Amino acid sequence: MAGLWADETRAAMGESLRARLAAAAPPGMTVVAVRVLAPNERRLGELIAAAEYSVVIGPERAAQLARDLDGRLAGPLVVSRVLKPSKGKRLKGGAQPPNTTIDVRPRILAASVDAAAGLLRFRIDLSQEPGEGTGVRPREVVEGLCGEAIPDHLVCREQLLARGPDGAGHVGMRSLGPVYNGMAARWQAQVDAQVDAQVVAAG
Repeated sequence: MAGLWADETRAAMGESLRARLAAAAPPGMTVVAVRVLAPNERRLGELIAAAEYSVVIGPERAAQLARDLDGRLAGPLVVSRVLKPSKGKRLKGGAQPPNTTIDVRPRILAASVDAAAGLLRFRIDLSQEPGEGTGVRPREVVEGLCGEAIPDHLVCREQLLARGPDGAGHVGMRSLGPVYNGMAARWQAQVDAQVDAQVVAAG
């Protein structure tokens, strides 16, 4: 049905849904915008390439991390990850799940410290290429950068990012605008061909 809507109808429906979600959102959550996707528009999950986070670490810890950050980013940042048992399998005798170690440094695209505000900011790569294995979790990146675990409620995702239109760099998802898949290009080519044929026939 959404594929039959005009752009104005799609925008109005998105705003109506945003208002309903905003009214029902829990404290601390702000619904900024809602957009109804057009036909052949790529979905959000296909476009996400990176994310930016901020972490409240306090002025004292931030001042120390500001001094240590370059050194941390220069080498591996290895953290421990608890492996979850496979679905449907239980560990016998109260055994604890095994741990593994991962290096989060290759996934960190940028990191900085605002010592005065007591904030750590970082950007991580969320893209997934075949054969790359698993990604990293924000809490693991925080632990790697800070050298210790920080409570999750102090970690805030600021924005999701997509690849820029030219494939280089990143742009915020809200500023990206519609991105269409190959079907849209083929559909537009067929429409253009029909228009050209009608022009030729009329001539």
